[in-house]
Amino acid sequence: MRRRRRRRVMAQINITPFTDVCLVLLIIFMVASSFLATDAAFNLRLPSAATAEIQERNDYIVISVDREGGCFVGAEPVAQAELLSILEGRRADYGDRPIVIKCDDQASWGEAVRVMDIIRMAGFDHIAIATNVKDLEK
Repeated sequence: MRRRRRRRVMAQINITPFTDVCLVLLIIFMVASSFLATDAAFNLRLPSAATAEIQERNDYIVISVDREGGCFVGAEPVAQAELLSILEGRRADYGDRPIVIKCDDQASWGEAVRVMDIIRMAGFDHIAIATNVKDLEK
């Protein structure tokens, strides 16, 4: 009679499914992080104005100033010291298009005035300030 040997139980962990799940999560986080670079990421609370007009144009440069005084050109954070050189570099491409300043209503007026001064020094004449439309019934 032949004796049968018992098979040993494999005591190793298969990490292939774990690796697959980690790679999928990494891809999801990478894609989701690209959506965070929008205006909502700045968490700006624009001031309200009863005479605000809704503009349909979207061919302008947007400069945002948050309540801590941080400055952004589009979605890119920029130091105010570098803002002049960046705008001078874009002057030839943008011509007479307006520059829109989105300034948080809790930011100091000094920050907004400094940004407007830098815009004027870069050679742009058309500056607009973004606001929310104020409801007159309130």
